[in-house]
Amino acid sequence: MCKTNVESSNSESRDRETSINIQAIKVTKEIPSTDGRKKEFVYTQQDYMLIIGQINKKNQSGRYSIQHWVINERDDNGVIVIQRCNGCTLNDKRVNKESQRCYFNRDRKHLELKLIKVKGHSGVKGNEEADRVAKSDKEKLTCIIINDLQQKDLKYDLYWDGKRVDRHIRKFIDNLCESALEAAWSFNRAHRTIFQDTTHTIEEKVTWALFKKNTGFNCTSSSVNNRFIKHLKLTNNLLPTLEIMKERRYDLYGDVKCRMCLEENEDDDHIIYCQQLRDKWLMVANNTRHECDQMLKDLLSQENYLQLNQQDIQQVMSWNRNFFVHITGPNQELPIPFIHLMLRNFFPKGKYRKLKSIVKSEKATLTITTLFLEIFINEFYRIIWQPRCNLVTEWERTKGIKKQDLRKKIPAHQRIAYERTPTQQIEGDTYDLKGRKILKKNEQWSISLEKTRQYINQCIREGNRVIWKEDIGEFLSGDGRTQEQSIGWGTGSEF
Repeated sequence: MCKTNVESSNSESRDRETSINIQAIKVTKEIPSTDGRKKEFVYTQQDYMLIIGQINKKNQSGRYSIQHWVINERDDNGVIVIQRCNGCTLNDKRVNKESQRCYFNRDRKHLELKLIKVKGHSGVKGNEEADRVAKSDKEKLTCIIINDLQQKDLKYDLYWDGKRVDRHIRKFIDNLCESALEAAWSFNRAHRTIFQDTTHTIEEKVTWALFKKNTGFNCTSSSVNNRFIKHLKLTNNLLPTLEIMKERRYDLYGDVKCRMCLEENEDDDHIIYCQQLRDKWLMVANNTRHECDQMLKDLLSQENYLQLNQQDIQQVMSWNRNFFVHITGPNQELPIPFIHLMLRNFFPKGKYRKLKSIVKSEKATLTITTLFLEIFINEFYRIIWQPRCNLVTEWERTKGIKKQDLRKKIPAHQRIAYERTPTQQIEGDTYDLKGRKILKKNEQWSISLEKTRQYINQCIREGNRVIWKEDIGEFLSGDGRTQEQSIGWGTGSEF
């Protein structure tokens, strides 16, 4: 039994807490540890004080003794201090013996947490009105009104580019930012050919749904990050092909050719058309169909998710089986149809619409196509990309190229320039061999923001009508220069 009297620092509760009786800490006797230095810590709490106890074993007698500390003080900075009881002996190496007040590592803690919400905008009329407008979910004209008894009442209407904003402000801002991002994304160098040569053939919703599925709300683990990076590299043509490695370190890779055929340069297009990979691409298609068939059966077994009659079920299964059947047109030269799109995380719009006409559900269609595209990408990595990486790694080993060599920066004057995309200069601008201008970053953003401005203006003029973006814009080749095509507009999904 040990008693400690502690005077409360709070004058209002001094009478109530003039004397605090600390009762003995009950200790459960357990088999002692073979390590005599091992300590066992216990704690208890009375009133507003935390008592920490340390059990020591006396090696010779085999008895247990207890010493404890009481948390009952705060220093000038408000930090809680652990005070040693009178008469206790400090024999633990973890205890700070520099002063009478000791600190040590506790094995267990008992914390009481109280959260107090403070209204930061309380009493500020402008902020309170902004909160009200932001929380409002009504589809009506946004008008900010601030009533003030001492000053003149204020009333604000929102305008965009000289036009009255006729919809909810939060939704307007969200769609404005989304449109700017989509416009900039469409003019990215890696995506420009997709929007030029295959306009109206991809369903962008599947691409974004796949990114969201792989990242969730945050990248919280290495596996999530790896999946995200994998799809990001595919979408932006950033797989470390040998052509890209030549651009980075030509001094190490030189004129190395594809390690599969040993004849041509290896870039993203060559991975598709390489003759040594045709059979493997067929394996990718067959495995994708097989796994998607099982995925469809699992979804159909969930009655609450997807309800189809027998005829529709057969059509869905047929849609899957015939997905990679060759058709006439540009797909005829590909080892499997749509590979040039799906390898970039793009899903063919025609296949999407066909499935939607069968299942008659936007949510189910988006889920099935997203899973289908994910299965295809995973099979590509497993059957084609990973074996290819093993061959390149073996070649690098024979050439003495190590990872630390790739990480090492070389001086600018020693870098050997290598350009894998042939270009031509016309009056200070850079064009590819098809006459398409290669945009600089500031040019890309300037065009993207102008496209966004046109789209938002059209949206405001249409009022609350439901409209959609037919396309963000494309570039056409003509007389060696680039001409800009106007935006198309129509009615469809909600803006």
